[in-house]
Amino acid sequence: MKGPRKSLDRISTLPQDAIDLILSLMPIQDALRTSVLSRKWRLKKLRLFEVDITNKMLQGFLTNCPLLEEFTWARGYYTNTKLSECEFVELFKCLPSIQVLRISQLYIEHLGAGSNSMPHKLPISLPHLRILILNVCFLDLSTVLCVISSSPNLEKIKVEMCWDHDEHCLQHTFNNLPDIQEDYSGLNLDHLKELEITNFHNHGVEMEFVKLIMGKSPVLKKARIELHYRVSVNEEVKMLRGLVHMPFPRASPTVGFTIKRYNEIDLL
Repeated sequence: MKGPRKSLDRISTLPQDAIDLILSLMPIQDALRTSVLSRKWRLKKLRLFEVDITNKMLQGFLTNCPLLEEFTWARGYYTNTKLSECEFVELFKCLPSIQVLRISQLYIEHLGAGSNSMPHKLPISLPHLRILILNVCFLDLSTVLCVISSSPNLEKIKVEMCWDHDEHCLQHTFNNLPDIQEDYSGLNLDHLKELEITNFHNHGVEMEFVKLIMGKSPVLKKARIELHYRVSVNEEVKMLRGLVHMPFPRASPTVGFTIKRYNEIDLL
């Protein structure tokens, strides 16, 4: 007598790239349910591109992905997803194992311009986070520093500056920014090796950010700054002189600076 016929899970034997393609074509809720089918189907990398999703749905989704190691959230110009400062902080409670985090085109709704109600640190630490790539409005300086301060083992930070505000708004915000050198004096980035900043406008607050990161990164090897196309040649020369003379402390004596002028050809 023949024994019972064993069921064959043909789907789980597919190559990982095929599984990723199948999941990408499924509705979010259905894709989430597949994690119970097999360990091989558990969602370790999640990439959302121009997806309209409520904060409640996103948190519910991430809560069911405790093994998530890489999360990419690219908000498009035509998506309506926005987070308040509180919702942004709560989001990280759902990412305890995150190693690579990319957030693009995300705008935080503040209580008011320059309110600075964002805490200095998240309610949980992100000890596994190694790579942080942020494309946010740089008026959200406290948002950027909040994540960095909570990630003691960062190896790479990449920030793209975004300034979609008029001069009055900028000045009002600058007047209300905290003294980051003093407020974040306890910041430690003992594992940071690479810092990259693009779309650099050469505003004072941007340079303060560079000073802070360099002063807290003893093993930093590479620092790269790409200038915004509106930065004049005179401003660039002045900036280069300041970096050469190094009028601010840097923890790593071997760090190399690269400054690249924005190339309009890149737009093609």
